[in-house]
Amino acid sequence: MKGNVLVIGGAGYIGSHVCKALATHDYTPITYDSLVIGRLQSVKWGPFIKGDILDKNLLVSTLKAFMPIAVFHLASYSNTRQSIFEADSYYRNNLLGTATILEALTEYPPAYFLFSSSASVYGQGALTPIKEDALLHPTNPYGHTKLLSEYMVEGFCKQNNIHYANLRYFNVAGADPDKEIGEIHDPETHLIPLLIQVLKKEKACFPLLNTKHPTPDGTAERDFIHVSDLAKAHIHALEWLYKYKKNITLNLGSGSGYTILEIIKKLENITGQKIPISLQPPIEEPPSLIADTTKAKDLLNWIPSSNLDMILETALNWHL
Repeated sequence: MKGNVLVIGGAGYIGSHVCKALATHDYTPITYDSLVIGRLQSVKWGPFIKGDILDKNLLVSTLKAFMPIAVFHLASYSNTRQSIFEADSYYRNNLLGTATILEALTEYPPAYFLFSSSASVYGQGALTPIKEDALLHPTNPYGHTKLLSEYMVEGFCKQNNIHYANLRYFNVAGADPDKEIGEIHDPETHLIPLLIQVLKKEKACFPLLNTKHPTPDGTAERDFIHVSDLAKAHIHALEWLYKYKKNITLNLGSGSGYTILEIIKKLENITGQKIPISLQPPIEEPPSLIADTTKAKDLLNWIPSSNLDMILETALNWHL
C-alpha cells in the first residue's frame, strides 16, 4: 500500500519528521499547514498547501485534489502551561479544529486516520509506567483538548468506517540525524532546546520549576522519545491499520525516564560546559510520566532505535 498521505501540521517539528519518514517509505506526503507554528523551510517532501484547519472548504478541496489514502492530524497548540492562560485559543484551535477536519472528511473520507494525541490525557493520577487503560484525567486545557479530540476521532471514524489510531506522544526530542530538519519553536518552551539556548549564551540560565517531587533528585521525571523514532511509529501504525482493519490507541515513548537534573548533567558531560540554573516557584505537574510501550512494540513491531545520548547529540548538532 503506497499513495498520498495528507499530513495536517506537516511543516511543524514532528510533522516534518513524519513527512520525511513517509517519503522514505515511498509514500507521498501532502503538507497542509497554516505556518503559524510550522516553517516553510521544513517542507522538503511533497506538495505544500498553506491553510488553516478551521477552513473546511480548503480542506475539502485539498482532499479531493490529492485523494489521500490516509490523513495524519498533527496540527495543534501544545504548550501545556500556555494553555492554562490561553484556554480559549486552545479549545478553538485544537478542539474546533479537529471537529472541522473530521467534518471535511465527510466530503472525501480516507481509509485511515492518525491523530496526534498526548500523554497529557493521563494527568497526575496514573501510576508509571503508564498503560493505555490508565485513568484519563488531564489537568490542563491542552490535555482536555487532546482527550476530547480522541473521543471525537473515535466516534466519527467508527460512524464513517474509517480505521483510526490515537497516538499518545510522550516527550519528543532530538533532531533529524541528517540535519535536514530539527526542533524550532518561537518562543521556545521545550526542555532540551531551552538548555541548549543557555549553552549558546542566548539565555542566562535555565528556570527549574520544581525540586520537591518524589523522584531521586526531586525534579520531574519524563520519558523522552527521539523524533525520528516517533515518526517511524506512524508508518508502522498506518501499515497496521491497513493490514488488520482495526482501530488502536497507543503510547509512543521510549519506556525509560530521566529527571530534569539528569538531562542537565548529561548535557554538561557531553559539552564540558556548566548550565546555570535559577530556582522558580513550583508548579502543579505530574512528578513522573513514563510510557508503558508494550502495546506499541507488540502490535506494531516497533522498537525505538535511539537512546538519550542520540537525542542530545542530534539536538546539539542541529542547534549548534
